[in-house]
Amino acid sequence: TTNTYNRKWIYNKFLDKKSCFKKDGIAILVDISDFEYIKKEYGELISNNLILFATKFIQKNLKEEKIDFDMARFFDNKILIFCENQDFKELSQIIFNLQKMLESTTLKNNSGLMIKTSYKFAVNSYIKDQDSKELFEKLFEKLKEL
Repeated sequence: TTNTYNRKWIYNKFLDKKSCFKKDGIAILVDISDFEYIKKEYGELISNNLILFATKFIQKNLKEEKIDFDMARFFDNKILIFCENQDFKELSQIIFNLQKMLESTTLKNNSGLMIKTSYKFAVNSYIKDQDSKELFEKLFEKLKEL
């Protein structure tokens, strides 16, 4: 398991009743670019293992950097990470390095299938009482620009 929450957790626990943020922080939206292709081409098991790998990799690296975060799977191929008490510039640099490391990793399954995929990371800060819809739209817009 990934100890990763789901979208329901975001709306039921992380946000307030009006879907606004309870605290200030920084959100990172991770897009696994080739997820749908991999799912179609190699099956759901491989694509789920890809999500599992990416979430564990991100969690391990953020913990090593001593970053306090919550992570949730937002859609099939998207992961949302919420960080509090972090410097935006410093976190952006860590995320940039994380993206490079992830992209240089080739996954290999038991039958020898090698998969290399690309990831997009969008980073944006949010403030207490901000409407989450506004932030999520900004993050998706940033992904499109990458």
